[in-house]
Amino acid sequence: MRKILDAWFEGSLLVEPLTEKRSPEHQKASDTAFGLLDELSKKLNEEEKKMLDKAIDALTLESDYFAEDRFSRGYCLGALMMLEVMEKREDFFFSQQG
Repeated sequence: MRKILDAWFEGSLLVEPLTEKRSPEHQKASDTAFGLLDELSKKLNEEEKKMLDKAIDALTLESDYFAEDRFSRGYCLGALMMLEVMEKREDFFFSQQG
């Protein structure tokens, strides 16, 4: 098994989900969203299409910020959980008092 730090250093750490490994539910949601956008785009004039594109870009950016914050908070929570577990490490050793 490769070490995470080695893969990170080499630039070969895969952190983004692969689109070809989407769950059926994820793929269905993606297909529905893009199908609806395509359908809507066909009904809009050029000015409305530009406005829709700007709205999509803004929503994507907002979603990226949310995902970044969620990742950071989750990572910190995981680290706090590790600290909590390590605080109890003495519970796994026999007492040397005698």
